[in-house]
Amino acid sequence: IQAYSGRLDLSAECLYCFLDEENHAVVHDCGSADLQGLMPKPEDGKWPIEHITQIYPFRYRLQRCALELHFTSYESIFLNFITPAACQKALKALLGSARLKIKVRYSLKLELDFKKTRLTERWQHREISNFEYIMHLNTFSGRTYNDLTQYPVFPWVLKDYESPSIDLEDEKVYRDLSQPVGVLGDPSRATEVLERYATMGQMGMEPFHYGSHYSNAGFVLYYLVRVEPFTSQAIILNGGKFDHAD
Repeated sequence: IQAYSGRLDLSAECLYCFLDEENHAVVHDCGSADLQGLMPKPEDGKWPIEHITQIYPFRYRLQRCALELHFTSYESIFLNFITPAACQKALKALLGSARLKIKVRYSLKLELDFKKTRLTERWQHREISNFEYIMHLNTFSGRTYNDLTQYPVFPWVLKDYESPSIDLEDEKVYRDLSQPVGVLGDPSRATEVLERYATMGQMGMEPFHYGSHYSNAGFVLYYLVRVEPFTSQAIILNGGKFDHAD
């Protein structure tokens, strides 16, 4: 999973991506030759417009400036534009192509288009599985396999991991979904979070409840380190080692 800078061209039949000779969008600083060898060799891309099955407008680094394109080959590409305006221009051009055959078209505010899909209703009527529904929720929340900082997540629903067997009809085996993950477990955790928030405000600092997120690139690579390309990505993240202890 790497990023490369380049130029995007759209013709009547195909979408082209021409990479810069001197690339400026590599995700990690791979200073040594050994680390550079772990990175896939970049190549220019060409995709027939009629092979596009869906276009999802996404955020990248909190900006509405990215598009993810899915193809009939089940492959996908993630395109980040310099500005949201450039992203809007590219989306408009793609949606205006006569060869584009997708039926459901989304705006830059993807989360607002969720109701168009009737996914919740289909899930309630058991027309789609739990897995399918949660993956759709991830997509409409801006999560994707193509961005380690916004990797898909699944809810933590059980809390009994000690009993030899559990009864799924028993409400006691489920976590309290009204509370965030950060305050579950020890009751004192909720108090600590609230006290930290209040203290920061009193000190004139911008207050926050949590200093980290349950899903970030480091966590994703830690859990998927045995599977490529995450193995190589973890080595790059840790400066050439599987684990670089502090």
